[in-house]
Amino acid sequence: MAPKKNYSRYFIILQEDEKGFSLDTEKSPSGYVKLEKKNNKCKISYYAQNLSMEKQPYHLILVCNKKDVKSLLPITKVMVDEHGRIDLVNEYDMDDIANMHIGMDKIIGAAIAKIVDGNVVSIMAGFTSAEIPKEWKNYSIMKDKREEETEEQNIYEQYEENIGNDDSAHSDSVKADRENNHKENNHKENDDIENEHKENDDIENDNNKNNDIRSRDKCKTDKKQDDYMCESINELSKQLNKEEFPLGMIGDFFKSLVECFEKEEDITKELKYCNWYSVKISSIDDMYDMSDYDRYAVIYHPMMMYYAYIQKYNHFCVGYKCNEKGKLQYIIYGVPGDKAKEEQPFGGKTGYVTWVSTENKPNNGYWLMFYDVRNSTVVVPVKKNK
Repeated sequence: MAPKKNYSRYFIILQEDEKGFSLDTEKSPSGYVKLEKKNNKCKISYYAQNLSMEKQPYHLILVCNKKDVKSLLPITKVMVDEHGRIDLVNEYDMDDIANMHIGMDKIIGAAIAKIVDGNVVSIMAGFTSAEIPKEWKNYSIMKDKREEETEEQNIYEQYEENIGNDDSAHSDSVKADRENNHKENNHKENDDIENEHKENDDIENDNNKNNDIRSRDKCKTDKKQDDYMCESINELSKQLNKEEFPLGMIGDFFKSLVECFEKEEDITKELKYCNWYSVKISSIDDMYDMSDYDRYAVIYHPMMMYYAYIQKYNHFCVGYKCNEKGKLQYIIYGVPGDKAKEEQPFGGKTGYVTWVSTENKPNNGYWLMFYDVRNSTVVVPVKKNK
């Protein structure tokens, strides 16, 4: 009679953790993770459906919390098909899941998530028991051991290269010493040549004095011109109209994107030189408006993942923050809501860390995210001490 093979399996049911990632907004995403152990191998199967195509790519993550190991294992990054499905199977050694030297016995959960600046935004998650660690999203994200070995190898190669450079520098130093000795031998000859040029230098110095006098006169004239220019610039700045900000060709481009939206006057007075616009949203379909692709790319697309927060208020805001000369500095995206933590988009992990109250309704306001147009980065504003 043949012996039974060492085989076991269990399922982790994935449930929606963060709203706004559904392909069909009337249904929640669903899925599961199956872990199979056979002999010394572990097969991991991920399946999910009804995930938004606009929000991809997604990260497949395993949660570890056993025997002093508290970490997240990023299995891979995936794209969904046209039906919003993920169907993936990977096989590993039972004691080396995802090449990270973590055993199958340490896995307590799984998730489909977005990783934004090292922070985990869980879209779907599930666990093997009802005891779910509260801080699991803050566990450290592990790296592939092979990547770490490659980094160590690169460091070693760089060390060897530095040694080679040191040897080269030593050779250059010896060469320089020889050249210095050669220069000392020729020093006496150069003294005679210098004496011949001394008289010419005296004549040249007299010419330089005359040039200095002319330069000082020219500086006085330039200063008068600079003062006139400064007065002209100051006079021009007084004539600048904040309502026309942002200025210039770049300003004209961004103003053309919001010309169809209603201008808002009472968002906040805390931000100077800022013009605000209200973008009305009655359904998720409004955010797929591609009649103007530039408007879609700048206004609608960045806000799609926040629809779950926006739909309650049927709008969001966009602000153009300029400097005193009308030059565009930041695009500000505003999600309406009160100051409660549950109304802060993704708990602030995607840049919405500033809340401002509206002028007429102090209990209501907006969570703001500042986007640096020129450096293409999300920035966090800091209040200056007065």
